[in-house]
Amino acid sequence: MTVLKNVMYGPTVRGRSRKQAEEVARSYIGRVGLKGFEDHYPRQLSGGMKQRVGIARVLANSPDVLLMDEPFGALDSITRGIMQHDLLDLWMQERKTVLFVTHSVEEAIYLADTTIVMSARPGRIEAVIPVETDRPRDLLGEEAMALRLKLTRIVEEQVLLSREPRRTSGVYAN
Repeated sequence: MTVLKNVMYGPTVRGRSRKQAEEVARSYIGRVGLKGFEDHYPRQLSGGMKQRVGIARVLANSPDVLLMDEPFGALDSITRGIMQHDLLDLWMQERKTVLFVTHSVEEAIYLADTTIVMSARPGRIEAVIPVETDRPRDLLGEEAMALRLKLTRIVEEQVLLSREPRRTSGVYAN
């Protein structure tokens, strides 16, 4: 499907008329910076553009919560930074709850209001740390650097703990 049809799909399935679905789709396509690419197919788009289509497709359904699991992981660092900035702009307009999974401490600090550090195995919440730095965030500022150090230490501790043998019912397991 084209970009337009991809973004229209959800609203159409949810009962919106074709005209309404197209209006919503065109609005979100413009808001994610893809105006002019409505008739393009995924194979004609860059990785960042495909991610923008995915974001527009989700937002067109007006969800209460967005789950984003490593959405920028496959992007180069420049595109990733642009996408982080654009996602933050969209979030400030939409004010939706976003559960954003990342392995990047810097990305978490830049995007999050609250960070949740998970253990490796089994996946349990190890720390809940608010990000209280004002936006726009300076990742090289004193507060952000202190938070980066704190989060990095917690993550490193979890990695080290995950490598230690665990005693289970008298048997050591790795």
